[in-house]
Amino acid sequence: MKRKAWEEIAEKTNAVNCSNYVRSGEEIKKKWTFMSSESKKKLSLNKREQRKTGGGSLPSGAQITPMDEKIEDEQAATIKSVPAKRKRRYDAESEDSTSKLVNIEQERLLVEKQRLRVEEDRLGVERKRLEVEEERLKLQKEKHNLYLCQMGIISSVDVSVQPESEKH
Repeated sequence: MKRKAWEEIAEKTNAVNCSNYVRSGEEIKKKWTFMSSESKKKLSLNKREQRKTGGGSLPSGAQITPMDEKIEDEQAATIKSVPAKRKRRYDAESEDSTSKLVNIEQERLLVEKQRLRVEEDRLGVERKRLEVEEERLKLQKEKHNLYLCQMGIISSVDVSVQPESEKH
């Protein structure tokens, strides 16, 4: 039953995945376990630091992301929904938990997709900046050669004859 629930989560996650990589239910389960474990560590470290005298300072490894908060909320909601006798056993196959996990993964993928678009735009701007810089350097070189020519340091023939590596 649990395997089936994780396979359903994997199916829904793969449906919105922007990469061509298809994840299995087992891989999704491992990823969820890792993400929730890392979130718990961060939250625990954060709480420990806050309890210190003077409030403590937040270590760099304890920066809580919106995803960490969502995972914490999901875990708290799931634990509250489980009867007292079963609180020790995490009921991952409940339909509510499954859809929340899928929603969290979908949201994460959308954020990642947006981040990649922004990075792509940034790289485009950087490419244009480098083209402008290259053109500026060519003009500066021409200006410098003209100056050297006027000063009589080089002849106009030297300026017009450039190595093939410098020509485009």
